[in-house]
Formats: sequence, C-alpha cells, structure tokens
Amino acid sequence: VLILLLFIALLVSIPVAGVSAGYLTATIAGLIVLAAIGGLVVAITRGEERAVDVARRLALRTRIIDADVVEGALQTLASQLEELAADRREMLRHLFWSAAYWLLDAAALWVFLAAFGHNTRPDGLLVAFALANIVATLPITPGGLGVMELTLAASLSGFGVPSRIALLGVAAWRLVNFWLPLPVGAGAYLSLHLGTPGQTPSEDLEGLAEQARQGADEVGPWRLPHWRGRG
Repeated sequence: VLILLLFIALLVSIPVAGVSAGYLTATIAGLIVLAAIGGLVVAITRGEERAVDVARRLALRTRIIDADVVEGALQTLASQLEELAADRREMLRHLFWSAAYWLLDAAALWVFLAAFGHNTRPDGLLVAFALANIVATLPITPGGLGVMELTLAASLSGFGVPSRIALLGVAAWRLVNFWLPLPVGAGAYLSLHLGTPGQTPSEDLEGLAEQARQGADEVGPWRLPHWRGRG
C-alpha cells in the first residue's frame, strides 16, 4: 500500500511540478523496492519452503539479519498471503485500513510542518513520506530510528521545504508519532503481564473458571451437569 501511494503521488506530481532530482531518486528507489517485494511475493506463492530456505541461506552467509528472524518473517508473510488470497473481502478491508493509516499519518506530518510555517504540497509530502518509510524498513537500525528522520527531512528539503522547518517538523511529528506512545504501551504491557502481585497465570484461569461455574449456577440447574462434568 505504501509503495502504491508513492507511485500515485509521483504520477500526480511529475506532470505538475516537472522532473527533478528528488522525484527521479524517489522513482528509482520505489522501483527497486517494488521489484524486490514483487519477487519475494512471487517466490513465496510459488514455493514457500524453497523461498524460505534460500532466504535463510542468504541470511547465514551475509550475517546482516538473524536467519531465524528471516525464516519466521517469511513464514508469517506466506500465511498472511494465503489468508488474503482466500478471502477477497478481507483483502479489500486490509487495503482500505492500511491506506487510511498511512494517509492519516502523512496528514499529521503535514500539520506539524504547517505549524512551523510551511504549507507543503501534498504530492511532494506523500513522496517524501512514503520513501522515508520504505527506507526505514531496511534492517539498519531498530525501528528505523535515525534512518527515518534523516531520510524524511532530506527528502522534504529536496521538495522545497526549508531545511530548518523540515528538521523541526519531522522531529516534532516523530516525537508524537513514535516516542509518546511508548510509555503508554509499556504500561499496558506491564499491566497485562504482571497482573495482581503474587498471582500466577494458572490462578487467573482458576479464578475465571470459578466465576463461570458461579454464573452457571445462577442461570439455572440445567447448566450444572455440563460445568461439573468438565470440572
């Protein structure tokens, strides 16, 4: 979806703004990534085991990414592709919400740039935004930290945004987009995994089972044999 948005933005912007070094670079980078992803999808759909085996060997030879991580990621991707191919309605739903996610994220970036005094052209912003997010998927740093910010700021500058505003806007957007949700997510994670002090997961399950039995008793006697039989 992100690559599709990149090419749509390029198709709209090139006739309007003309060909520039920024657009040419974005187009070449997008074509390379699109070819790589397309080849990966074709390889997985035609033979999952062979594709995973080849990718694992490459990972072991290059030692850039852990081979187990590569294998798990490809197996997950293959499973998701099978599910989407089996349900066209689900695939369309995924495409819709994915497009909405990226467009709203890009709109938030536009708001931050506007807050610092620059109304960025939507087509140029989408090209820079999509390109930066694609580059950030490369396994250079965890979560694309640093890579995302530098690529996005440089791309925006190439599309006419003053360098100072590009840096400030990207930094502020990234703060809200990436860093602020981390404490909230960490708190939610801890609340789910720690639970009540001194209580184990098995005790949680026993408590839920007891609540279910009590609920069955309150509903009526016809429920009792079913629950007691399973106890």
